[in-house]
Amino acid sequence: MDTRRMTALVLMIFPVIAFAGWMIFGLGIMGGVGPDTPAEYMAGLGENSATAKILLPIVVLLFTVAIFLGLGSIRDSMVGGAGHYMASIGFLLIIIGSAGQLIETAFTMALAEAASTGNMAVATNMFASGQAVGALITAMNMVGFILFAIGILQQKNFSPILAGLMIVTGIYVLVFCFVDYSSQLLGFGFLILVACLLWLGASLLKQKS
Repeated sequence: MDTRRMTALVLMIFPVIAFAGWMIFGLGIMGGVGPDTPAEYMAGLGENSATAKILLPIVVLLFTVAIFLGLGSIRDSMVGGAGHYMASIGFLLIIIGSAGQLIETAFTMALAEAASTGNMAVATNMFASGQAVGALITAMNMVGFILFAIGILQQKNFSPILAGLMIVTGIYVLVFCFVDYSSQLLGFGFLILVACLLWLGASLLKQKS
């Protein structure tokens, strides 16, 4: 299997599995309770502490691998092109943001552990810290996606419609990072971003070697 095909499959499979895991946890296990209702959210994480500490790191790891291998390979293929510089800056921000997601996940795991033992003071602090870190690193991720998409527009190596969708979705999520990071409407933005990664992967499969 060549690098292009492997990159395409990573972009098409890993984000879907990760998003499915996130939805199963959020809607199935947590019953749709999210950080927009902090007390219920912390109680739910406490009740499902063991599951959260297993599933959430897996979800983040899958997204991180998809970003690192998938977008990294696309960035490398753009070397020498008109959009390489912009894509490289975007990719750097995405990598920093993706690494930061591990910190947010660590806070969430600590929250779940504290809530499971009834230590709600610590759980509340972990919740506040996780939300603050999450908003910042997600905003950084979205700026990176926007810049990466601008690089695609400049290089014309993928559909301009796809690049435009990445930019619009990045702006959508970015606004929520500053206005209301706890909003469950963020889920719609993440769904579209997963669809963009799928589109990138499918486009790679169609490209000639």
